[in-house]
Amino acid sequence: MKNEKTQIAPAKESKEQKSDTATKKAVVKKVKERMYSQLAISAAPSEQKKFRSKARRAIQKLADACITASLAKEQKGLEAAVKEFNAHYKKEYVTNDFSVKSIFTGKNEEKIKDLGRALKIVKSKLAGK
Repeated sequence: MKNEKTQIAPAKESKEQKSDTATKKAVVKKVKERMYSQLAISAAPSEQKKFRSKARRAIQKLADACITASLAKEQKGLEAAVKEFNAHYKKEYVTNDFSVKSIFTGKNEEKIKDLGRALKIVKSKLAGK
C-alpha cells in the first residue's frame, strides 16, 4: 500500500442556498444604495466602495470632532463641529432622523456607541438653537 492522501471535496451549495446568498447580497446592496444620497448606481462597484469608504471615514472624523469638542467644553469648536457634521449628514445620507441606523449598519459596538453619542450631541445642539 502506498501512502496516499485522501482529499475530501468541499460540499457544493444547493440551488436554494445559492439563491439565498444572492438574495442577501441584493438586500445589502439595496441598503447601501438607499443609505447614501450621492452614490452613483451606474458607477463601477470599486468606485461605489471607494465612495462608501470615504463617506464612512468623513462621518467618523466629524463625529470624533463633536465628541472631543463636547468633552473639552469648547463652545466655538463644538458649534463649528456640529454645523459641519450636520451639513455633511444632510448632504451624504438619505435618511436624516439622527439615528445610528441611518449612517451605520455594522456590528462594531464601539463605533455604534461613538456615532450615537455624536448624534445625540448634534441633535441637542440643534434643538437648543
